[in-house]
Amino acid sequence: MSRPAGSTLGADFGGAGRLVPAEPDPPGSRYVVDHYESVAATILDAHGAGVDRFVPACHTAGLLLAELHRLAPDGFPDALPPGVDRLRNFLTTGGATPQTLRAAALILTVLGHDRWGMLSTWCERLVHDERRVVSHGAPGLACLVVGPADEGVQFLIGDDLGAAPWYWDIGWLLGELTELRHVLGTPATDPAWTCLESTLLAGYGRDQLAVRRTAVLRIVLHLHDYAAYADWDEAEIGRYKALLTELIDRVREEE
Repeated sequence: MSRPAGSTLGADFGGAGRLVPAEPDPPGSRYVVDHYESVAATILDAHGAGVDRFVPACHTAGLLLAELHRLAPDGFPDALPPGVDRLRNFLTTGGATPQTLRAAALILTVLGHDRWGMLSTWCERLVHDERRVVSHGAPGLACLVVGPADEGVQFLIGDDLGAAPWYWDIGWLLGELTELRHVLGTPATDPAWTCLESTLLAGYGRDQLAVRRTAVLRIVLHLHDYAAYADWDEAEIGRYKALLTELIDRVREEE
């Protein structure tokens, strides 16, 4: 995939953090960073302890995504990010492998046809929304790198670049925060985690129901990717029943 010049993406936005573009490398992509441990890895290694340390990083991530979305689209990929295509295929056909087909059937059984239909509807709205911006494509917590003294955030970007509605990126990151909290067994009302979410949205400067819908879609996409690329485990999807049911129903009540 062609990428814009690194200087475009590698600019330092206000000193709080910077986007770190991928550099082509024969095995895949290479990122040159000052530190090596991501926010996702640090939180998992600590089993969720001390997550309030990452409140500034989440705020900066929101700022960086907002700056990215203000860039002129010239020279950037104009197709939807790869994750959108994987999600849509999963919701319409069950995906491309026997594992994803089984995963789709199980999620459909667990959630019911009504909620599965809601997911498909939300995905189609996103696909057909032509108000697109330069999109990170997959701005996960594993892309956020913060040093041991919490110095400037480095946000890895490049492999999933595309053009998407603004809420794809911010919803993706919100969905990852929600899912990680759930995996760690932390209540949704935990003040540290709610602060991470609210400061992310405050940093971005915009929040709509579309962000909440996309956060749910991100979690569903993660289940697809888990089935497609990791060891298949039906019990894992079963553990997501309560989370997805709650999130889908909450968004549906607000629509």
